[in-house]
Amino acid sequence: MEADVKYNGNFRMEVAATARLDLGSRFKVREVDLVLAVVLHKLDGHVFFKIKPPPSNRVWFSFQTMPKMEMTIEPIVSSRQITYTLILRQIEHRMKE
Repeated sequence: MEADVKYNGNFRMEVAATARLDLGSRFKVREVDLVLAVVLHKLDGHVFFKIKPPPSNRVWFSFQTMPKMEMTIEPIVSSRQITYTLILRQIEHRMKE
């Protein structure tokens, strides 16, 4: 099964993790709480679906080519928002992969 998808909205997803920073014996080991908020504003592309028959509950989907996406990424580290453009671009690139 396949379909064209056009989404306009504000789908928001937040991912949280704890990073352990160990910079060697001269520095104290620190744990940093990380939260990454991704807001998908637009999505446009051709998608393929495969739904397994019962009793399975699995669904696979894949885009034929890279879909057009507009998203906003709001990374937060230890309650401080990151505003560095270089870091934001790297995170956005990883999310699109």
